[in-house]
Amino acid sequence: MRRLFISILCLLLLLLPACGRKATIEQKNTAPLPPPSYEIALITSPKGLEDGIVLAAWEGLQTAADAAGISYQWYQPEGNDYLSAIRLAVQAGAKLIICPSGQQDFAILQAQEEYPDLFFLTVDYLPASGDSEEATLAANSCAILFSEEEAGFLAGYAAAADGYNKLGFVAQRKDAAYGIGFLQGLNAAASERGSTIEVRYGYADDLPAERSVLSMVYPWYIDGTELIFACGAQISQAVLPAAEASCAAVIGSDTDQHRASDVFVLSAVKNIKEAVADLIEAYGRNTFPAGQIRSYGLAESGVSLSIETSRLLHFTQEDYLLLLERLHNGEYEIKNAFEIEADPQSLLSDSVRLLPME
Repeated sequence: MRRLFISILCLLLLLLPACGRKATIEQKNTAPLPPPSYEIALITSPKGLEDGIVLAAWEGLQTAADAAGISYQWYQPEGNDYLSAIRLAVQAGAKLIICPSGQQDFAILQAQEEYPDLFFLTVDYLPASGDSEEATLAANSCAILFSEEEAGFLAGYAAAADGYNKLGFVAQRKDAAYGIGFLQGLNAAASERGSTIEVRYGYADDLPAERSVLSMVYPWYIDGTELIFACGAQISQAVLPAAEASCAAVIGSDTDQHRASDVFVLSAVKNIKEAVADLIEAYGRNTFPAGQIRSYGLAESGVSLSIETSRLLHFTQEDYLLLLERLHNGEYEIKNAFEIEADPQSLLSDSVRLLPME
């Protein structure tokens, strides 16, 4: 009996440390984990990554940050409360914040002053107040801008070279650079063809722009306009039903629009993905160009045509490559808005006739 008691006691003594170790392990497993930290943040539009420019910027961030081994995350604002989304990113450890939507301009204007030790990157716009057109780029911010005149020139030249003779251009007033380039491209190709082109040229300053754009472009299509260069996401979406109803064509802008509808025959593209990746690589090398504006045009491969998904019938990829070569060799001079003093007619020869907006 005594031996049985001693055996049971020894068994209990062996089990007690094991139970203690198990309790310690369970206690460690229930300890709260630290919140995740992300070094680079991207602030989306209220729709998340659905916006074409935002998605392109996100893809550029992914490519460069993965290669550099830098953590990143995207943050979706509630409504238009971009500043709260920026503050959430800061709380999560962001050191570089990318804001690719022009609607974020006022939030960045505030945030770059509120967080002077962080870096900010804007895509396709400068920080500015909604009540003023004056832009303020702080010493800790960098802005990527694209040569819309050059992108517009490519689109205009391709459209005229493809054989379109009655065209239109519509944009918000701030996108005038696209139109100035478009007219110059039309003029160059029409002069080479020895033909005369008619073009209607207008703006839709009201937002939302859908109703004002439709009331403008429906009569254009009815009157025989074959193709409209629609600049800006809202403008493109507003032109789309008129083009589809008229079995006419549209050139899109900023990103490749060919998946949206068969009426998109081409897009004048800003190579946002590559530009953002370029700046992320600079950040990874500790050479982020804070306080600077980085311009991306033809020389930097910053703008192009969506020639691989083009639905043009006659302007081929070989024609496009030849056009790029001629531009590189200086055969064409592309003027900007400041050089023409807001007078589009000064860009045109007798080959292009600018019609009234009505």
